[in-house]
Amino acid sequence: FSPLSYNDQTLALKQAKKVVSIQRKIKKHHLILRVTDKGYNFYIGTEEEFDKKAQNFFHDTNAFIELKENPFNKIQDNVIHLLNQIRAKNFIFQWQCNKMMPN
Repeated sequence: FSPLSYNDQTLALKQAKKVVSIQRKIKKHHLILRVTDKGYNFYIGTEEEFDKKAQNFFHDTNAFIELKENPFNKIQDNVIHLLNQIRAKNFIFQWQCNKMMPN
């Protein structure tokens, strides 16, 4: 591991200052910075604009529904119950049951 050259150190310092400047502007103006779907570009806009676009997308596509309650606990209980059943019937070994058991 060799130290950076003076030019590389100077360049790194300038880039770090630019990043801090961008971070301050994003916080000051309540902006959101996101990578786009393709991953090669960035989206920058206000929180309100981002929320509005997201709501419009959800409404227009009907691809998502808002859940009234969180189903996680029920699903976890079902998994535990099923694992205990298949273990009791000796379909799996104890170490397999332990490995699959949710924490």
